Amino acid sequence: KEAESIPFSISQLPSVLQLFSISEDSPEANAMRDTLEQCEAEPITGETKICATSLESMLEFIGTIIGSETKHNILTTTLPTASGVPLQKFTILEVSEDINAAKWVACHPLPYPYAIYYCHFIATGSKVFKVSLGSENGDDKIEALGICHLDTSDWSPNHIIFRQLGIKPGKDAVCHFFPIKHLMWVPKPLQATMWMEWVPWVSVIKVNLNNDDHVPFVDFLFVCMSCALFYVKKCVWQKRLHVCLIFR
Repeated sequence: KEAESIPFSISQLPSVLQLFSISEDSPEANAMRDTLEQCEAEPITGETKICATSLESMLEFIGTIIGSETKHNILTTTLPTASGVPLQKFTILEVSEDINAAKWVACHPLPYPYAIYYCHFIATGSKVFKVSLGSENGDDKIEALGICHLDTSDWSPNHIIFRQLGIKPGKDAVCHFFPIKHLMWVPKPLQATMWMEWVPWVSVIKVNLNNDDHVPFVDFLFVCMSCALFYVKKCVWQKRLHVCLIFR
């Protein structure tokens, strides 16, 4: 309630600074200005975004992207201790297989007098993965969340990441780690159980799902692929019944 009463726009920034007794030329004011500019900027091609000012607005946005009935996993970068890790060199120990997430929502905290999260999804292609990092002193291990944006052709050439990497939009994929307290929401993997019923000329595989309404045919291809084991001539997917009919 209190956060909702505080203005959140560039035009009203002077009054917010006055409210919190923040000097207009201070680093805090510049950080707040950057936050408002980022939130009010037009999304890049393929991006859907929101600056969430509450947990409710964040969850509502996640539901519109991933599905309101879909269960979620929350991914982030984790440190071995809550107190942090001293500055030192790290070595990549292991890179996980890609995390299968056709849709995801990344939420990044932004500086403001109250909690603001820049949450977005970019539909132009990405790869999500985890990286295990070992410290130079051998005492610390970080499990870092990473993402590669595969198509940056419509990103602003003034984006800080292009200046840091010395590349141009659309030339290369852009990959980065998630800092601490930056979150990614992904759908939980579907878990299926199945039973088989034998008839002289047909086998029936029934699949019980934890999320029936959001499962396309391709997610069950692995079930019907087992047809080959039974010298199958035809495999039919009955979506409404969640059944594969295997004609032998």
